[in-house]
Amino acid sequence: MNTPKVSIIIPTARAKDSRFKLLESLSIQTMGNFEVIVVFRTLLLEDKRELQKKYPKLKLLLVEQKHPGLVSARNTGIDYATGEITVFTDDDITPVKNWLKEINLSFNNTQVGGVSGPTIIPKGFLDNRDLLSFFEKKIQISIH
Repeated sequence: MNTPKVSIIIPTARAKDSRFKLLESLSIQTMGNFEVIVVFRTLLLEDKRELQKKYPKLKLLLVEQKHPGLVSARNTGIDYATGEITVFTDDDITPVKNWLKEINLSFNNTQVGGVSGPTIIPKGFLDNRDLLSFFEKKIQISIH
């Protein structure tokens, strides 16, 4: 079976530590047919040199986004992507080693056009990031 190439697009503006954890976890993925496109708000030469030196085994492309905003960053990544499957992710995740393999397996079903999650959100952040928690609060407020 031929494994489709995956393009992972990562918009970033955060501290280096979260990027390092993510790129480290990508460097040990069980599926190898992928590229990583990191889209920076502002790409500094020192960031580029450091990441290319630290992760020589990754097919790593570092680019600067064309316009402000998350959508622009993702679109910039798409402009550079060469994979048959595109994965968008934040720069503060740490995927398990079979993450890409499982994403790829989902597309073996011809009725699947896209996949998402699951996202495990720490309890302390549920109110900030969990859409269902947000709607539950809205409903409770509306009833009172």
